[in-house]
Parts: sequence; structure tokens; C-alpha cells
Amino acid sequence: MNSSRGRQPTARPGAVRLPWAMSLILAATSFSAHAQSQSAQSAGGSGAAPAASAAPIAVTLKFPVILPGVGIDVTGAVNRYLAARAGYSDLPYTYHKSGTLSQSNGGFGYTGQSEVSAWDLLLDYKPFGGAFRLTGGVYGPNVGFKVTGAPTQAGTFTINGDTYSTSEVSNLRGKVGWYSVAPYVGLGRDGFNKASEAHPFYFSFDVGVILARPKGTLSYTCTAVAAVCAQLATDVVAQENKLDATIGGVTVLPLLQLGVGYRF
Repeated sequence: MNSSRGRQPTARPGAVRLPWAMSLILAATSFSAHAQSQSAQSAGGSGAAPAASAAPIAVTLKFPVILPGVGIDVTGAVNRYLAARAGYSDLPYTYHKSGTLSQSNGGFGYTGQSEVSAWDLLLDYKPFGGAFRLTGGVYGPNVGFKVTGAPTQAGTFTINGDTYSTSEVSNLRGKVGWYSVAPYVGLGRDGFNKASEAHPFYFSFDVGVILARPKGTLSYTCTAVAAVCAQLATDVVAQENKLDATIGGVTVLPLLQLGVGYRF
């Protein structure tokens, strides 16, 4: 007599779990659909408008009133109270100037031009969940004036009170301004939370300060003997310190921007 005749077939574990998983998925789908249906009926019965379905991502075009330039921000919302921004701005206009530095700041002629650009990484906190925001983060400004040294008619440069000929020093260049990554604090308003698929555009503004000191730097090429190059290096450091002392009273870089955004 075959002993296997009355034995029940044994189901494989996977064969048992698969129907259960499918049942859970179908149940979740059914519950979600039912909840959406109830929500729509409730909104229709109460006269309330349905919630906006726009995704919490936006692009904002920035226009400067006070620095740092025309630019763009990409915003991603964590929730209605917190959002992150990353952007870049640049001022297309360049200011050119030529002249002679005072003896205390070098005593040599120069030609130069302005440069204004910056990148930013920011967090917006909306304490009331509306339009008003407090902002903190970092800016990488490239804001200042860069110059190229021009020798006197006698073919010399005066650096820290010492005179060098063009046969001893060349490619004398300098920068004065904000060029290091620095913290930013500010406040503003935007219509990000009110934007919807029907009305995706909104306006914004920001006002704040980049907490950084400007700095002066000089670079050069020395073609003289070692002793002269060593003295030149000392004079350049002393001259940079004088530049820093002249501009060191300005400890912040102000910012005021207007913007128009589009929420996707």
C-alpha cells in the first residue's frame, strides 16, 4: 500500500507569501483610492478648493538691487516650513578704471576692472508656513576690483616704499574685494507656498548680509637676483597688510534682490 496516498501536498514558502503580498498591495491601493474619493467628496460638499498638486520644486530668476548680480536659484521644499536653495548670479556690467595708487597703497599706476558674481547654498525657514522667510547659509562671492600694475614713465614700480624696475619685477597684479566663502543671514518673502498648477508664477525678495571682510592681494613675477626677490616678497606682504588695513573697516557685503519664480 502506498503510504504517500493520504499525505497532503506541502506548499512552498514563496507560494504562500506571494498571495499575501498581492493581497496587501491590493488592499493598500483600495484604501488609498477610497481615501482620495472621500477627500474629494468632502471638499466638494464643503465648498473647499482641492489642494494644489504642484511638485515642491521651483526656479527663480534673481535681479539685483544691491549685489551680487542677475542669477538663478533652484528651490526644493522639504515641507511648507523648510526649503533649500542653490544658485548662481553674475553682473554682466563691468566697470573699468585707470589711475595711480597712493604711496600708502603702493604708489604705482594701474588699469583695472570690477567683477561681481557669487554662488549660494541657502536654507529658508518659514516660521508661519506662509510667505515670510528667514534665511541662512553660505555665499561664495567673487566681488571686487582686479588691477594690473602699470610702471611709471621711468619704468619703475614702488611697493611698500621701495622702488623696483621692470627688469626686476613684471606681471604685477592685484585684487581688492570679497573672494572667500562666507556665512549669509537674511530674510525675505516669496509666494512659493501659494503657487499652484493653475498659477505657478510668484514673486520674491531677499535682503541680508554676507558676513565677510574684504581682502587685498598682490601677485608678481620676480626676475631679479635672489636678494632682490626676497626683499620684494617682504614688501608685497607689507603692502597687502596696508591694503587690508585701508579696507578692513567694511565687515559685511550687503545684498538686496528681487525675483520671479516658477513652481513646477
